Amino acid sequence: MNLSGNKILEELRDEWLKECIIECSVYPGHDLASSVVEPYNCLLAGANSFALSDLTFLMDNQASYKVCKKKMAVQHPTFDHINGLMAQVVSITTSSQRFTSTVNANLDELAVNLKPAGDYKYCAMGLAPIAPASAGSKETFSTAADN
Repeated sequence: MNLSGNKILEELRDEWLKECIIECSVYPGHDLASSVVEPYNCLLAGANSFALSDLTFLMDNQASYKVCKKKMAVQHPTFDHINGLMAQVVSITTSSQRFTSTVNANLDELAVNLKPAGDYKYCAMGLAPIAPASAGSKETFSTAADN
């Protein structure tokens, strides 16, 4: 069975009508475009997914490409670099679902707190600080008390 992203969202919405569905949409950029029609397909899919998801996190391939190139010091970013960056952002955003804490929020609370208005379903995602992998080797982390 070959399912597109919107078809999967339709199946999820039909199966779990009362559950909160959060979607991560990646908008194409010209540096990594594999097809001329990617922007059009993305806009058409976005119009359909508006009715299917409760909250949509927007991610931009072009902006991620620039972050990998300028902030992470990757000469020629590939999809692996960009997908790793986006996966890290999504992982951080949804960490309250995986770890126990007193300030955890379920998906419904997450959707309510991130939406500025009732029908507005789109949120931009961010990550800070961003540094190249080589910068991590210069950091020292310790739980020992300072004397």
